[in-house]
Amino acid sequence: MPRPVLARAALLTLFAATAACGADGSTGGLADTATTLDDTVTADDANVADTASAADTASAADTANTTDTGTVVSDDGPDYDAVFPQDEVPRVEIVITPENWAAMQANLAELLGSSSGPGQPPGGAVDLDEDPIYVEATVRFRDVTLEHVGVRYKGNSSLRSAYQQGNAKLPLRLKFDEFEDTYPETEDQRLFGFKHVSLANGFKDDSQIRAKLARDLYTAAGVPTAQNAFWRVFVDHGDGLQYFGLYTAGEVPSDKSFLDGWFDDNDGNLYKPDGVGAQWATWDEDTLVKKTHEDLADYSDARALYDALHADRTDAAAWRAGLEEALDVDLFLRWLAVNTAIQNWDTYGVMSHNYYLYQAEGTDGRFVWIPWDHNEALQSNNRAPALDLAAITGQWPLIRYLMDDAVYAARYREHLGELVDAVLDVDALAPVVQAAHDLVTPYVVGDEGELAGYTFVTNAATFNASADAIVTHLRNRVAAISSFLGQ
Repeated sequence: MPRPVLARAALLTLFAATAACGADGSTGGLADTATTLDDTVTADDANVADTASAADTASAADTANTTDTGTVVSDDGPDYDAVFPQDEVPRVEIVITPENWAAMQANLAELLGSSSGPGQPPGGAVDLDEDPIYVEATVRFRDVTLEHVGVRYKGNSSLRSAYQQGNAKLPLRLKFDEFEDTYPETEDQRLFGFKHVSLANGFKDDSQIRAKLARDLYTAAGVPTAQNAFWRVFVDHGDGLQYFGLYTAGEVPSDKSFLDGWFDDNDGNLYKPDGVGAQWATWDEDTLVKKTHEDLADYSDARALYDALHADRTDAAAWRAGLEEALDVDLFLRWLAVNTAIQNWDTYGVMSHNYYLYQAEGTDGRFVWIPWDHNEALQSNNRAPALDLAAITGQWPLIRYLMDDAVYAARYREHLGELVDAVLDVDALAPVVQAAHDLVTPYVVGDEGELAGYTFVTNAATFNASADAIVTHLRNRVAAISSFLGQ
């Protein structure tokens, strides 16, 4: 079984900013909310809060050491407080030589078409079907300087569309030991215990906080999700440091920090499906995309899941038993409930990407569903599935087949009810949303705010109204769920 950071551990992370920013120092009804969620988790999950949250409380002194060259290397474990703080917005500086910067731009032009820079839309951009190249960079973060760090562009629509628009706030990925073969002194180089950091650019999000808030809601509901925080990103590619804007820094699920923290196991098969196979309607191992054990051409575990899903459903109990040997179905239904409740359409059920699947001894040999990339969440969109999921077709069998089964459909509804009772307490969440908004405001529209050509915020008025818009969305969703469930 997975070992998620559940109940009080998750909710304390979610509500940390509110507790720190509250006028009277209190958390109001949040303790009651945490207690309610405690009562909804399974017996297997109930014992993990104290142990699975240990990664969140490790200190920098215990997790990293600095060599004579300033390189921070792995020691006892990841320091979440240093890299993913919940109550501050740290600054990172990425220094890239002009030659390496030119190589990055040439590679991106080869993949996506030409661009003449911010404000100048490129022509001929197409879908990105391979990762951009890594180049060397120096990274400065807190009191640490890391040399020979790999930096590349990342993402698909968030990269492609921003590039098409001529917006220079492009998503990035840092890999701290990418060039260890060339520079042996950087072998297993880590930033306070982390091998990667993903930097999402807030594409199509006037609030710049939706991805972080959505992540915290998934986690509070017991769905394995990578830790996030806000970073201010500065890049020097030859003309001095330039503010590229506020980014959402994310832990990467392929890192041992994530896998150990949630599953107490980092040696299993991790997939990040993207494409035809990601729908699970047809078998296509080429688009399942392994992120661990990539060199082994063994997809037998994924094939077993596919076969169990598509087995004869005439005997519903036998079909469920077979599927549950291959997939943590209840956790998938929990994710489905959260995802549908908050309206996050850019993932399975509408789009064939933005999730991981992990299978290992630490998951009882079953695949576990891990959501990814939440910038489209927490806002109304006509592409988002309705709560009854009736319009979802057999093109998405992990949803359709489960909703056609009376037992699983009932359990999905139970998860929706638990969310309303234990997580989606809007009166408690409203100050959390406002605290996140207040935390990032100076770095979005304030004196140190984002610059023209490096922002997705339409205007200051829209940004200033975005926290209230998110809270209104949550209230509307709770009302819709209550109506759907007949409460």
